[in-house]
Amino acid sequence: KKHKPPPASPLQNICSRDECSAKQQAACRALLPCGHQCGGIADEHDHLPCLRCPSTAVPQLCGQTGEDVCNICFVESLQQAPCIQLRCGHVFHHHCILTKL
Repeated sequence: KKHKPPPASPLQNICSRDECSAKQQAACRALLPCGHQCGGIADEHDHLPCLRCPSTAVPQLCGQTGEDVCNICFVESLQQAPCIQLRCGHVFHHHCILTKL
């Protein structure tokens, strides 16, 4: 019986800072049908649409892509940290939403 290797970490080549390690631990490890890593959070049931494929930029993501900055922190792009999508369709970093609520 072959054992499946554990899923690769979605955030590769990160520094050893606690903040970066926390983002890596919180990141979803699922692969989307397009082959890209999910940009969402670990253990989610419904995955985000792909933040990297231009064909999925609208309407599911309100025109957002992974290169857009988070509209809460205005510091990092969406693809630099695990994200969640609100019911309205907008995507924000998960940790940014938690700090605002």
